[in-house]
Amino acid sequence: MDSEQKSEQESEQESEQESEQESEQESEQESEQESEQESEQESEQESEQKTKIPLKPDGNNRKIMKLMAEGGMDKAVLQMFVRPGDGGRMSYSEMRSYYG
Repeated sequence: MDSEQKSEQESEQESEQESEQESEQESEQESEQESEQESEQESEQESEQKTKIPLKPDGNNRKIMKLMAEGGMDKAVLQMFVRPGDGGRMSYSEMRSYYG
């Protein structure tokens, strides 16, 4: 083999190695993008699950909704500040823990 043939072979080998490296880098970038998309989808699903409103209100909310329908909003709001367990007066934060 003469020196020209050796140079050509070396150039070909270098080109092949560069191509392989580029392919590996592209593959890594694609897998990174896929995992980012998957994590975004998971976080969207988690937030949807956290914000779901129950289809049926619990007992306390049901009573207030009934009072609201029958007696009006004013009576319902007054009743919201009455503690369901013992009938005592509730603070605003306590009321929110019961009725949201």
